[in-house]
Amino acid sequence: MHRHPQTTQIDDIRQYVGLALNNLPISAAEYIKELVPIASWMPRYNLSWFWGDFIAGATVGLVVIPQSIAYATKLAHLPAEYGLYTSFMGVLVYSLFATSKDVTIGPTAVLSLVVGQTINIYIPNATGAEAAVFAATMSFWIGLVEFGLGLLQWGVVVDFVPVPVIAGLNLFTLLCSVSNTCSVSILGFTSGAGLQIIIGQLPTLTGIKGINTNNAPYKVLLEFLKNLDRVSPLDLLFGLISLGVILVLKSLSRRSNKMAIPFMKYVGFLRNTIVIAVFTAISFLLRDLIEDNLSLVKVVPSGLAKIVQPDLSSSKYTEYVFKAMPGVLIVSLLEHIAVSKTYGRQNGYTPNVNQEIVAMGLSNLVGGFVGAYPVTGSFSRSAIQSSSGSRTPFAPFITGLVVVVGLFSLTPTLYYTPNSVLAAIVIAAISELFSGFGVVKSLLEVEILDFIGFWIALLVTVFASIETAIYASVAYSLFVLLARIARPHIKILSRTSTGSWIDSAESEEYKSFFEQEVSVKPAPPGILVFRLEESLKVLSWNGLSITGKDSVPAEDRMWNDDREDMIRRRRQAGAVEYFPLVDLLLNC
Repeated sequence: MHRHPQTTQIDDIRQYVGLALNNLPISAAEYIKELVPIASWMPRYNLSWFWGDFIAGATVGLVVIPQSIAYATKLAHLPAEYGLYTSFMGVLVYSLFATSKDVTIGPTAVLSLVVGQTINIYIPNATGAEAAVFAATMSFWIGLVEFGLGLLQWGVVVDFVPVPVIAGLNLFTLLCSVSNTCSVSILGFTSGAGLQIIIGQLPTLTGIKGINTNNAPYKVLLEFLKNLDRVSPLDLLFGLISLGVILVLKSLSRRSNKMAIPFMKYVGFLRNTIVIAVFTAISFLLRDLIEDNLSLVKVVPSGLAKIVQPDLSSSKYTEYVFKAMPGVLIVSLLEHIAVSKTYGRQNGYTPNVNQEIVAMGLSNLVGGFVGAYPVTGSFSRSAIQSSSGSRTPFAPFITGLVVVVGLFSLTPTLYYTPNSVLAAIVIAAISELFSGFGVVKSLLEVEILDFIGFWIALLVTVFASIETAIYASVAYSLFVLLARIARPHIKILSRTSTGSWIDSAESEEYKSFFEQEVSVKPAPPGILVFRLEESLKVLSWNGLSITGKDSVPAEDRMWNDDREDMIRRRRQAGAVEYFPLVDLLLNC
């Protein structure tokens, strides 16, 4: 009998290194091309694609202007202009390197809240300009780390959190579709973050001043209740009416198809812009009567007058930024990957996770030089972009141009924007972070560990800080994941007369399905036949690749769904499939 000589891991590494070095020029050239995906599809760009991208990008641009101002001022505790800087630079860079046609990046509610709390923790007495420099420095370093992770194709580190969902639409559905472990401590974190955001906006919505909204939510709520006698009637009136209008328009938008009124969909998309415009106009017209009794945004510098640069020399900023980075980095990575995977799956293409991390890293890195704070993928605005008919990743570029135009032309009109209206926008935007009673009940019925994790994350968010909750959520998820791997459930199997292997404890139930007699016998003495009850974890699930050739005809594939063609070209050229150094590190 011929036997193949046994090889050791050292032999495998030597063979692989030799192959990688032989194909290094071809492999490196192909890898560099992959870093700029726009170069592969832009030559095929056409007018039909442009109109789809233009409509989607312009719509998102009109949405993000009021939203970014609200997030920057009310959650990140930065001057309004830095929300706009964050909104335009990120998408301009992202569109050049992205692999998703539906995702748009920028400030999000949860990430803005995390940034705001880190600023309050590490530089509590900072001026607006100092806070902006701190946020820009953080954006630079986070972008550099993300860029490095993407270049090395180490996006696999994201898989070590069992639930790659940190915020978004219909979290439970997304959660279970991404991970069949359904470990949902981070789901509790998002619900807690949503509760914290709403409680933190109550003083602004009602015009009560002097409450530190960076305290733990329960402290903010108690302080708010003690000061109800200081409510400003005008702020409360503007805030409640604008909140009601936003929610009504949002509801009508969802029912637009049933109502056979197609344009209502876009009215719903632009609800924040409409509310800002209407209530700013009312405030302006009544300025002589109400200016002293209504809290206003006031001066928002026009253009790029207030741009700041990241401080890379001061030990003060660097030390604090590195302490604050882990929580912000986790939220940024997980939220973006969750968004890109969700819309890729919904629309029939597979985004490249590592390339998405590269794109996001460059967006944060470059954004830091215009005073932007860290960005990530936005579920709500990505939903709008997708629903508006985006065709390629060029749509976010249009969004960036719309924001730039707004920076130079609309900022003077924001002087009379009521702060309570911005608070209403924030409250309405994060309503979908909450998990319904049905979701929580399902967790209890399906897996008690997930139910416990949900409440741990939620309670830590409410009674401590959001940064602590992030670490608690990740730590608990990893603990549950490792515990399930270390102590998997098994079932002893018995063989039936029909040749099947079944759970010995369920043999009687199995027999009842058959009219004829079916016998069940255990395995022979000395032999144990069992089945592992633990299913694939996220760590292994994300490593599986299912191509779309059978499910999506070639003529119907998306602009960038050319993975199989790329692999074929590389193999024909004699190159290894992945960047050699990375594949060596991950597979040996």
